[in-house]
Amino acid sequence: MSVYFIRSAFFIRLHNSLRSVLNVEPSKCPIPSTVFEDANTLIPYSEITRWYNEIERLSGNSDYMLEFKHLIRVDNIGWFGEWLLSAPDNILAFRRFNYGMSHMQSGGSFYGMQTGNGNIVKWVHKSYSSEKRARFHESVYNALLMLDFLKVASHDNFDLQLIKISGSTDNTEQYTEEFGCDVEWNSPTTEVWFRTNNLMTKANDLDFISSNASLYLSHNLTDQIDKLLNMPQANDEVKQLYELTNYTLHFGLPSADRVAKMLNISTQTLRRKIQQKLSFNFTDLSAYITTSAAVNLLIKGIPPNEVSKRLGYTHEGSFSRQFKKYRGVTPLKYYLALNGKRLGS
Repeated sequence: MSVYFIRSAFFIRLHNSLRSVLNVEPSKCPIPSTVFEDANTLIPYSEITRWYNEIERLSGNSDYMLEFKHLIRVDNIGWFGEWLLSAPDNILAFRRFNYGMSHMQSGGSFYGMQTGNGNIVKWVHKSYSSEKRARFHESVYNALLMLDFLKVASHDNFDLQLIKISGSTDNTEQYTEEFGCDVEWNSPTTEVWFRTNNLMTKANDLDFISSNASLYLSHNLTDQIDKLLNMPQANDEVKQLYELTNYTLHFGLPSADRVAKMLNISTQTLRRKIQQKLSFNFTDLSAYITTSAAVNLLIKGIPPNEVSKRLGYTHEGSFSRQFKKYRGVTPLKYYLALNGKRLGS
């Protein structure tokens, strides 16, 4: 079992602009809007595949990703984009992108190599996705993101040679015009070929990062880096099962049926796998994840009755009993202790 994830940071601007750009109601999107409230939320690739395909169906536009060109920018993926572009030179910025992306998505890898006499760089994204149309949309997205990075990092000082896209389209001329270079189709990887114009051979003055961004980074970097550590690796089934179950919280209380459906296995097989891998059952896993989510909300000062509603409990008493079972105290006592309050105050 290999389950891949991608952070919602890549899609927040797109999701919030569905109505204005494509005349698609966000409520019709197969992913709940709560997923896009936190840029660090992990979305299973099976879910983002549904998103890609459903947006194509709802918009009636097989090339809709080009409509989002103005939003697919490095500085639109939050603090991580700011960090990429805050490198002291372009070589380090390029390295940050290729290595850092593994903490933002596990469904592919970025790498670069020199070709010819060494003055052309072939920048590659290798996707692990197998679904044809989703892979095409993902390829266009990544090509646009890679181009934006090059434009910003080089101050437009690069010579684009060729772009290779996974999949194909009937509107090939639109892409040639949009990218301003030759485009090859049905490539096994997404590739951006460019002449360096010294981009990768010397340190440039990266003066585009703002003082506000630098301040933001210095104050928030540690907290943000901590949030990157939950990306499951391809061979870590335990973390994959945990994060898949955690994702289902956006639909209500965790559901074994929903997790099994995302894995394309039976609910019985899922329960058996969890017992084998974790040595406890789905009920325990669900309760652990739910109470952990509750703690995160209580820390923010949200009262227990509201936490209960947000997590999808029908009765607050059920929430309180489960929380006490797995945390040792009632959610009210936990809330009061965290927020320095006393009963009756």
